[in-house]
Amino acid sequence: MIDLSLALYGAAMNRWRGHASKYKRYFPRPFPQIALAIPYAYVTPMSLDHPFVVAGVVLVLTTLAWLTGHGKFMDLGTWNPAAEDERLEFTIKWLEKSVSPYWYDAIGLAVTGIAVSLPAGIATGNPLLAVSGALKAPAYMIGWKVSPKNATAIGETLTGLFLLGSLAILT
Repeated sequence: MIDLSLALYGAAMNRWRGHASKYKRYFPRPFPQIALAIPYAYVTPMSLDHPFVVAGVVLVLTTLAWLTGHGKFMDLGTWNPAAEDERLEFTIKWLEKSVSPYWYDAIGLAVTGIAVSLPAGIATGNPLLAVSGALKAPAYMIGWKVSPKNATAIGETLTGLFLLGSLAILT
């Protein structure tokens, strides 16, 4: 089992990933995303036939998932819905006319979060881990309820806390 301090690491690293400052040049994209993906690769079972290959695939897929866009979703329906589609939006586009902008964005956040947790969930055979990324949606929902002015920062922090905390609890 991974130590729960991983949740704090996730909170700090995901906030770093999302913030904008002159200091970000010292640890730029994609390094924070890779740093967030490493724990997911680490949980790959050594009992598999090719554990290092599987861990490498999990690392690559999880890094790519952290790199997918979610900017259109993180406002939870409060901004311009005519923004350019996000990379994974094709998976939910059929819902756009069926649900409110709030829930469309919440589902988009859940999908982009599941993209992060799904590879490790499949590699470990753990369905709860596979879908734990959906906690990204409540992370941003809480951010908007607590402080609309700071919703993005809160959402980023809680996403890291929830996703890597779930990884620690579920493995």
